[in-house]
Amino acid sequence: LDTQIGDSEGFAVFRRITAIAPWVPVIMITEEDDELDAVLALEAGAADHITKPPRPRELTARIRAVLRRVGRQPQSLVPAPPSGAYTFGPVMVDVARREATLHGRDVELSRKEFDLLALLVSEGGHVVTRKQCMDRIWKDRKKGDSRTLDTHVKRLRKKIEVNPAEPIHLVTVRGVGYRFKP
Repeated sequence: LDTQIGDSEGFAVFRRITAIAPWVPVIMITEEDDELDAVLALEAGAADHITKPPRPRELTARIRAVLRRVGRQPQSLVPAPPSGAYTFGPVMVDVARREATLHGRDVELSRKEFDLLALLVSEGGHVVTRKQCMDRIWKDRKKGDSRTLDTHVKRLRKKIEVNPAEPIHLVTVRGVGYRFKP
């Protein structure tokens, strides 16, 4: 997928693809001198990245490598059924019932903690920026007041991570935001 299709709509198309079929690996193609797009593509969850113009043999080799990697990994992300329940690794979030479980056990969450977890899980492993979190969950907060987000992430990690000091599911993407990984 070319990051520059249309008027720089590549990332929007990528999000749509992964929303429909999050288990499908995508290789992003970026401009040769655009390191930021390459980093964003990988941080957003792309399986690999290659620069323009793609060399046919290298692209074929990268596709084969991605397919080998995907073929060996268990499918831990199950697409959301119509009910709005997401299963992502050990976490299940049922948006309609406002329930969350970890390894089949109920997790007691505050309203905002649940909203934050649902947002991150619903994005299917993509990075959710701090601004997106604030805009979607704390609409009434002042601009720049994101310490409340840090506090809620810390509390959420205590409830869903084995070792909250070294999170493996609720991961910080430095300078950008957060991603929920299986």
